[in-house]
Amino acid sequence: MLVPGQLVPLSIEKPAAGGPMIARVDGQIVLVAGAIPGERVTARIDRIGKGVAYAQTMTVDEPSPDRRTPFTDPLCGGCAYAHVAYARQLEIKAQVVADAFARIGRIELPSAVRVAPSPDEGYRMRARLHLRDGHIGFFREGTHEICDARATRQLLPATSDVLDRLAGGLRSTDIDAVRELEVSENVDASDRVIHLTTTAPVEPASLTSLARVDGLTGLSISHQSPVSGRQTAGRIGQPPVEQDFSPARSAAPAFSRPSRIAQDFGRPAPVVQDFSPARSDVIAGSPYVTDVLSINGHAVTLRRHVLAFFQANRFLLHDLVAHVSERIEQGSSVVDLYAGVGVFAVTAAMVRGARVIAVEGDRVAARDLDANAAAAEGAVETVHQAVEAFTVGARPRPDTLIVDPPRTGMSKEALEGAIRLGATQVLYVSCDVATLARDSRRLVDAGYRLTRIHAFDLFPNTPHVETVVEFENLRI
Repeated sequence: MLVPGQLVPLSIEKPAAGGPMIARVDGQIVLVAGAIPGERVTARIDRIGKGVAYAQTMTVDEPSPDRRTPFTDPLCGGCAYAHVAYARQLEIKAQVVADAFARIGRIELPSAVRVAPSPDEGYRMRARLHLRDGHIGFFREGTHEICDARATRQLLPATSDVLDRLAGGLRSTDIDAVRELEVSENVDASDRVIHLTTTAPVEPASLTSLARVDGLTGLSISHQSPVSGRQTAGRIGQPPVEQDFSPARSAAPAFSRPSRIAQDFGRPAPVVQDFSPARSDVIAGSPYVTDVLSINGHAVTLRRHVLAFFQANRFLLHDLVAHVSERIEQGSSVVDLYAGVGVFAVTAAMVRGARVIAVEGDRVAARDLDANAAAAEGAVETVHQAVEAFTVGARPRPDTLIVDPPRTGMSKEALEGAIRLGATQVLYVSCDVATLARDSRRLVDAGYRLTRIHAFDLFPNTPHVETVVEFENLRI
C-alpha cells in the first residue's frame, strides 16, 4: 500500500490529461509529474486520492532521449512539459487527445491527430498575473507564491519589461490593494493594455503616475468586491459611473423587429438581454486592442476589451481562424454560440459570405462583438444572451453550427439546445479535450458523425491543447 512520502521505482507508460504521466504499482495508478513515457524513474508519493496516487519525479534512472533540462520551474505558468523536447510534446498532446476520445468519448477517430506547432517563446497575447510584495508574476501551482513570468518565456521580453516598470511604479505609490492584473496585446504588440484589479477601493487619481509607464497603450482599473465579486470603479475625477454596454449601432438588423437573417432562419429575431454592466475606470489611453487578420485576401478587423476572452497565441491565431473558416460553405447560414468578440462569426461573414447569428452572454465581449459585426454590413446578427436561453426556442437549422465553449464544455441544457438547432455540420472548438470528448459522445448519440479532427498547440510547454472537431448530421 502506497503512503505519502514513500519513494517508489516506476516505469512510465503514457501521458495523462493535465500534465502528469501514468505509471502503476501493483495495479494502482500513479500520476507522475516530471516524467516522460518510456522512462524509469524514482518518484516520491505526494498524496493518495480516490483510486489514484500522485507522485513527483525525484531521480531519472533511465532517461528518455527526449528529455531536456527545464528552462523554468515547471510549476510556474503551467509549464509541466518544460522538461520535454518540443517535438515530443506534440506527440504527447496528440496521444492525450486520441486517448480522451477512446476512453471518455468511446469514439474511433477518422484519422491520426495532428497538432500544429507554435514557436514557444513570446507567443502569449493575454495573461492574468498577480502582484505580491511589489513583484508581478504567475502563481506557482498550488500556492500563492509569485514566480517569475519572464522565465516561462510565454510573454514577449518587451511585455516583461513593461510589467517590471509597472511593478516599480506601483511600489512608488505605496498602494498595496492591487493584487491581480490582466495584460492583453494584439498580434504585433503595437497595442498593449493592462487592467488592474484591487481588493479595496482606490482613488483613481492616485494612480495617474502609472500612465507614464512606457510601452502601454491603455491602463484601466476596477475593484473586486470580496462579498459580491463584482468589479466596480469610477472615472478619474468623477463619481463611479457604469459603462454603457448596450449594443453599438451598426448596419446589423435591429432586434426590435424580425430581421432578414432571422427570417431566413425561420424564427423571429431575439430580444437582447439586459445585463447589469460592469463599471470600469480608464486611467490612461484605451482599454481596447485591435488586430487586422488577413484571411484569404480579406482584412478582418477585431477589436477587443482588455477583459474580453480571446485566443492567446499570436502565432497560431491566423491558422486557427482560417481553419474554421475553410470548413464553412460559401454563402451558407451559420450560428456561432459562445461567439466572444466575433472572431469566427465576423470571419465567416466577411470571408465566406455567410449569414451569421452570433450569440454571446458575456457583457464585455458582447459589446466588442457588436463593434466587430458592424464591418460585416448586416451579415452578422448579434444576440446578447446565454446559450442556454437562446437555444430554448430557436429553430434556425443553420448549415453550420460553431461552438467554442469555456473549459467546462457545454452544459447539458446548452448541448441539448444546440442539437435541437439541427445544423448540417457542427464545428466544435475546445481548449479541454476531456469535456470535448464527453460532448462529442453526446453529439454522436444524437445522430452526428465525427468526420475530421485537428489540434493546435496554443500553449507550448504546457499540457493544454486546442482542438477543432467537425461533425456531420446523419439525419439530414
